[in-house]
Amino acid sequence: MKKLGMFFLTGLLLMTNSFLAFAQTTDKAISMEQNNEYDYCIQEIVDEINQKYDIDLQVSEPAQFRNAFTVTDTKKLTKEEFSAILNEKAAQIAEHRDAARKQFEERTGRVPFEENEKVGELNNVDSTRSTIKNYSKTKKIEYIPVTVTGKVITDSYTRFYNVSSVTAEDVISILPGGMNRRVTDIDKDLIDSGRTCAVVLDIFIDYYDAQLGQIVTYNDSGYGEFYASEG
Repeated sequence: MKKLGMFFLTGLLLMTNSFLAFAQTTDKAISMEQNNEYDYCIQEIVDEINQKYDIDLQVSEPAQFRNAFTVTDTKKLTKEEFSAILNEKAAQIAEHRDAARKQFEERTGRVPFEENEKVGELNNVDSTRSTIKNYSKTKKIEYIPVTVTGKVITDSYTRFYNVSSVTAEDVISILPGGMNRRVTDIDKDLIDSGRTCAVVLDIFIDYYDAQLGQIVTYNDSGYGEFYASEG
């Protein structure tokens, strides 16, 4: 009877040890799988998204801002979480950029930032029957102050006589990691029989994204119109 009891206890001990070993192996496998979710190459995700949306988005570590505010640890996001967040942001960026460029194209009949004859003076103007005066107007396009300068002419209606310049001021945040907007290109055209000057901007944007824990940079566009009658 004692031998039977010893055999039973020995078998139970072996089963317990086997179960514990199995549990430890399973836990280790789960832990390794979880660790793999946080072990990924950010640039590979960025490259895929750029190709998908035809944009030029980049992310980088915000080391220069670590003393200014709390920085999110990117590695707390799994690969799927990081990819999902960046996909959503990229889709919004592409939609906004394309909408601005499409608006310019629909209004002017040409693609922005392509070769275009310079907007010059009107021909065959009878100065004795017309009034020509200076024009300068500033308004914001995507928070960026844009100034159109030139001359307008008034006879039966008011229209641009010429547009001598279109300038823009970069908007730099005073807060660390705030959104900065820098104009990299400007295109313009006269539409509505000269009554309107259509302006489109190419804008380089950078800011600290708390959700991603990264500095995000990308190119955007903005569209606006200036009216000769407002001068």
